[in-house]
Amino acid sequence: MEANAQVLHYLSSCFLLLVPLLLWNVFLWSRLPPAFQKDIWDDIPKPLSFVESGVRIVVFLFSLLLFLEIRTILQVVGLVIYGIGVLVYFASWILQIRQPESRWSRGLLGFCAPAYTPIVWLVGIALIGQSMLFDVWYEYWIYILLSVVFVGVHTLHSVLVYGKGIEKRR
Repeated sequence: MEANAQVLHYLSSCFLLLVPLLLWNVFLWSRLPPAFQKDIWDDIPKPLSFVESGVRIVVFLFSLLLFLEIRTILQVVGLVIYGIGVLVYFASWILQIRQPESRWSRGLLGFCAPAYTPIVWLVGIALIGQSMLFDVWYEYWIYILLSVVFVGVHTLHSVLVYGKGIEKRR
């Protein structure tokens, strides 16, 4: 019985909160407008691409170390923020897929929304993951800081792609 409890403990990581988001990305990426597809989206400076990929990996893998539990008020707040963030993130994609020619989707804020809205659900994950699966010092602001760096670089990437699209429309 003790072994089962240990296994469940280690399977209870905040990475589980990323699964629906990763599945969303995998299944709907190809439905996004052309600017989001690989040939255009990946046409950014290599150092930026390297930093973005590296920080993304760190943020996502770090969530594997965060214990998923809802016991405190702050964790409940984190769950609410996560839920709102997921809805906002999904909405940003749906608008790009369903209304790619709308003023919102063609504007900088709308085009970049799928890049900057993850900060909401990432902050939610940080507030939920108050402790690590292993007994080491940790504060939730560390995950928030990593998330801010990732979202900042990801948004810069999106702004650069948007700028290239503006150049092509001229």
